[in-house]
Amino acid sequence: MADRLRFAPDLTTQLEGPNPVQVSQKEAHDWYNSADWKRVRARVLARDKKLCQVCLTRGRTTLANMVHHKLKRIEYPHLAYTESNLVSLCWGCHAKLDHASR
Repeated sequence: MADRLRFAPDLTTQLEGPNPVQVSQKEAHDWYNSADWKRVRARVLARDKKLCQVCLTRGRTTLANMVHHKLKRIEYPHLAYTESNLVSLCWGCHAKLDHASR
């Protein structure tokens, strides 16, 4: 969890502990295609100027095409729409973060 908090230091006071929920692929698909998620995703991409925030820390300018939950939506469902728990990433950085958390 320490690695994930490196990207979300402002959330440490909001944590209520992991509260994993079981989600089917259909439920996940429906959630990511919901109007609420699309609105929040668009706001986060606009906030981050559609740039990958990890690449920026490495001196690269890369278009972001993902919005990543710093603390997993499955474990922290109450933070699913919290913009401070979301960050814009490119596919490559998202894949690295997602793979590292497994």
